[in-house]
Amino acid sequence: MIRKNDAYLQKFHKTFTQRWLSDLHLDSKYTDKKKVKRLFDEAKEKGYQINIIGDLFDIMGMRMDFRSTKSDIKEALREENYVNLVVQEVAEFLAPYVDCIGIITVGNHEKEFEKRAELYLLEVLNLYLHKMTGKEVLVSNEYAGYIIMIGRKNEDNNSSASCTIFFNHGKDSNAAMSLGALNVKRNAATIDADIFISGHIHRNLLAPLNRVYCSAAGIITVKEQLHIQLGTAKESKGVDYFSARKGFDPASTSFYDITFNLNRINEQGRDTLRMEYIEQRVKL
Repeated sequence: MIRKNDAYLQKFHKTFTQRWLSDLHLDSKYTDKKKVKRLFDEAKEKGYQINIIGDLFDIMGMRMDFRSTKSDIKEALREENYVNLVVQEVAEFLAPYVDCIGIITVGNHEKEFEKRAELYLLEVLNLYLHKMTGKEVLVSNEYAGYIIMIGRKNEDNNSSASCTIFFNHGKDSNAAMSLGALNVKRNAATIDADIFISGHIHRNLLAPLNRVYCSAAGIITVKEQLHIQLGTAKESKGVDYFSARKGFDPASTSFYDITFNLNRINEQGRDTLRMEYIEQRVKL
């Protein structure tokens, strides 16, 4: 994946699968890293690209951070060099998968750290990864953005098809009543994309939305717009301090794979290359 102007580009040939993750909170005592490791190992074995859109870190144990208490922090991290220990733990987890990762973006937890420490946490992570592996991963300090999927049948063929993904770590807090459904209409009304992916509220939602288009030739077609709300790896039962104080319900612990395929179809009398996708729910 590469950066181009205001978006990121991912080129591929024939078929390509991405595993979309969010809210892993890898340093949290409430995240079972063995379960997360299975997700990463499977993606690596199958050749999937892994994209993480925010809250890779939990990092709520700094001084004057009232979102947690000392008992919510792993005992091994309760040291003066807390931040170093957190970044090292996350980097050690990610090190075997650096070649699988497409992009890691920030969430509200990374942004909260940035405000407190005046430091880009994901860039620090890359320093640790480079020291451990000699490699870095693509990171972004953007909370939301575009990824353009560009597919070709083969390297020599100039014919291509594209799909636009809009990612946003997440709006609002918890969405206890709407479960994230209100954001489907909000996004569809203001943002032009084929697929919307978000996290943040620790709830899982899949919402296909059909939209009607009329071409310049007067031909009406219906096109699906896909909205995906990712879950979390931070397994909350609603009794830890932060969840209980906020009134958060138990979290949804599932994510999604998206497989992109290229097919030739006859569209309006022309042979056209079309990109199609299949989404698959993945349980932690």
